[in-house]
This record gives sequence, C-alpha cells and structure tokens, in this order.
Amino acid sequence: MLLVKTYLKESGIPGAGIGCYSDEFIPEGTIIWEFNPLIDRAYLKSQVDTFTQSEKEFINTYAYMHNSIYYLCVDNGRFFNHSDNPNTVELPNTNSQKTLALRDIQPDEEIVSDYRFFGLTQEDLAHNYKSY
Repeated sequence: MLLVKTYLKESGIPGAGIGCYSDEFIPEGTIIWEFNPLIDRAYLKSQVDTFTQSEKEFINTYAYMHNSIYYLCVDNGRFFNHSDNPNTVELPNTNSQKTLALRDIQPDEEIVSDYRFFGLTQEDLAHNYKSY
C-alpha cells in the first residue's frame, strides 16, 4: 500500500500509458510503498493458473512477481512504470516488500522503478521485465 500521496496521469515515458505521480515532496530513503496483506493481494502461481484468461491478463499486466509469488498493488502503486534511471528502489534480496525513495522525489514527479531489480528469481525477472 502506498504510504505517500500520489495521483495518476499520462506517463511522460513514451508508450507507457498511465503513470503514478507524487502529490508531495518525498525525501530520499522514505518508504513509499509496503505490502499490506489487508489491502494488497498475493497469489501463488497455482492460484493464477486456475484464473480465467481475462483474470490472468489482468495479473500479467498489473502484478509483479517476487520469489515466484504474484503481488498485486490495489492502489496507484500498480502504475509505477519502468525506468533505467529510477527514483525508487525495492529492498534487494529479501522477502520484505518495500519500496524506498532512491533520491528526493519532487511533487508532480513520476514515480518509477527499475523492473530488472524486482524479485529474486529468473522467473520473477521474466515476468516483471518483459523486454522494455
């Protein structure tokens, strides 16, 4: 669940669609998103395999994988786009699901992550970073 104020608008990244933008100043090191099992959803691969085709497409579009588990942010966090120059970072090589501000993020700045560093396994990488 996002722990900072955000809003959605068209991304400044060509072809990315909707982006998530900061609605406040976020200092470097601030935890901006943390998995909250009361709000966000986590699915085992075996569960996703039983979904309808349209449900699978939704999961494949909006969920990311970490340690072979699909995580679905139900708030604006699912609209973080990929960037090779991100302003956020996921806690690496852990099972803790937290995203931190890599540097100060200004109001009205798009919040972006480097999808190549989501997850722990090759399967995670293949799902999260689909040849952007």
